[in-house]
Amino acid sequence: MSNIDKVEQRSSTDDPVGAVAIIYNVGIVNWLEAQEWLKTNDPEPLMTMSHPFIRDGMLPTTARSVFEVFIDEGSQAGYYCNWAAKGVLCKRWFKRRSHAIGHARIHLNYRPFACNGKCGSENW
Repeated sequence: MSNIDKVEQRSSTDDPVGAVAIIYNVGIVNWLEAQEWLKTNDPEPLMTMSHPFIRDGMLPTTARSVFEVFIDEGSQAGYYCNWAAKGVLCKRWFKRRSHAIGHARIHLNYRPFACNGKCGSENW
């Protein structure tokens, strides 16, 4: 067993789509925040079979991003962000998995793509 705590799953009965597992695990968030690539906004390392999230069964072997740990597939065609940490409970829905993963990155302010300043956003 790795130093990352196992995922605690809870059922949300107020979800309009049905019970969805909410991933709430401070250990996962702490592990992510300790990663140098996250601190420096470098590209996320490729997932391998030796990655602790895959090795411990928290992500499938087909996972391409560590942020998939915060994504659940809904009963309808779509994906939910199940971030539940740092006082935020997010249940945002996305049609595409890649958009849900991109959204999950913002909860840790991870921005691996440089902004050229043309977007006008003060958040970048």
